[in-house]
This record gives sequence, C-alpha cells and structure tokens, in this order.
Amino acid sequence: MGSTVRKSAQTPWRDICKIALVQLLARFLWIAPLFLPLPLILRIFWMILFGLFAILPLRSLAACQMRNTKGGLSLRPASYVRRVACGTLRVLLDGLWCLPLGGMLYLLYRYIFVLDASRYAKDAILLGSYLAVGAAETTQQLVGLLLVAAAFLISAALFVYGGRRHMLAEYLLTGDALPVPTLRAVRIAQKACRQAMLKTMGLNLLSLLPAILLPLAFYCWRCGGVQNMLMSLFLLISSRLVMDPVSLWITAGLFLCLYLPLIPYRKGRYAALVNEYER
Repeated sequence: MGSTVRKSAQTPWRDICKIALVQLLARFLWIAPLFLPLPLILRIFWMILFGLFAILPLRSLAACQMRNTKGGLSLRPASYVRRVACGTLRVLLDGLWCLPLGGMLYLLYRYIFVLDASRYAKDAILLGSYLAVGAAETTQQLVGLLLVAAAFLISAALFVYGGRRHMLAEYLLTGDALPVPTLRAVRIAQKACRQAMLKTMGLNLLSLLPAILLPLAFYCWRCGGVQNMLMSLFLLISSRLVMDPVSLWITAGLFLCLYLPLIPYRKGRYAALVNEYER
C-alpha cells in the first residue's frame, strides 16, 4: 500500500483547507453544465467523463493527503492511471446496487410528472389485488402502496449497502497499490474495523442532519407550511418555476454554510480510521 513515514502528528488546517478548495472547485466545474443552455446529452456526457477522469482521481488524491495530515504520515498517492482505474471499477461494482433505487425513482418521476394523475391509484389497486384477493379496492390500494413503500426501503437499503462496500478504497489506494488488490484489501479492512466503521458512519450522519433539517425547516417556514413547500418543490422540479427565488437562494446558501465546513471533518474521520488500522 506504499511506504509510511512518520512526521509531526499535528494537523495543518491550512493544508486541509487547500485540499477542500481543490475538491470544491472540481465539483463546481462538474456541475457547471447543469446551469448552461446545453443539450441534455452533452451535459450527461460531460458529467460522466469529468466524473471518471477528474472527480474520482481527485477524491483518491485528497484521501491520501488527508491521511498524511491526520496521521503525520508521508504517503505517496497512487498514479493517476491507477486512481482512474480504481474509481471506474468501484463505480461499476457499487453501481449495480444503485440500480433498484434508480428504477424506483424513475417510476416515481413518471407517476408524478408524466402519467395521468389517476394512474397511480389504478396501478396501486392492481398491485394490491395480488395479495389482497377479494378485498375492497381501498384495501387493495393501501396494500399496493405499502408494497411500493417496502420496495423503496429495500432499494434504499441496497443503495446504502453498495455505497459502503468499498468506502475506504480511496484511502487505501496509495503508493504502488493496484486497483483490484486494493478493493480486496478494503473488504478485509472494513470487516476488521466493523465497529469503528459503524461509529464513524453514525457520527458523520449526525453531522449531516443540521445541514438537511435546518434549511428544510427554513424553506418550509418561508413557504407558509409543508403543503405549500411541497407544491413549490413540485413546480421547481416539473417546470423549473421558482415561486420565491430569494427564499430558495437563502435556503441553498444555508445548506452550503452548514454542509461544506464539515466535509474535512467527515473525511478526516475515515482517514484517521485507516491510519489506525494500518498502524
């Protein structure tokens, strides 16, 4: 995994800020086409290519740098080609676990924005009739909706499971490490650090809650209630109609202010975990 040389155990926050700024700039360039008047196919093409050849290798580079800053080490990042290969391989392997959730979200999009408003009720009744044979239509509809909700929960669980299968890959891909052996080493490391991983994931999730709940509560308050907020979000997604641009921009700014400063903290916890594992 590369040679490890101990340096000072101090955490240089200036270096961490530099790492974070590079990552933020890369992500801004990644999503920039979404705000430009470009054909959809060009946006998708750009985001796939830039994601594979810039975002993923930069994430791996930042992970190596975070390990150095958190542990006083002098690890050498893997070559660019190996970082691209490992990131691409991880996307392919972990992406399979995302397909069920992607399919469910696509169905949700069709029922909300494409199909007739009464279509979901008919299909829910049809789905529920397979289990609640002979029951009233209201009961069959309820059963159908419960089945859909269960499918969403299962697909979301698969998404989370797939996302964490190789979560430490970018932290272990250092020095002369090769992509495939690194992914194998990740599985071993995550099993060995199961309790520490769960604790780290839990703390990182808690650190995300203020960035999610506070902007949501603010936007709900500005819209005058949950129903009006949902309608505003519906119009924003379906027709890009912004009911209250000032509130939307303030909400986005509040989210960024609460989310961005804690990214080094969350990444640093994983870096410290891997350093402890390899000690």
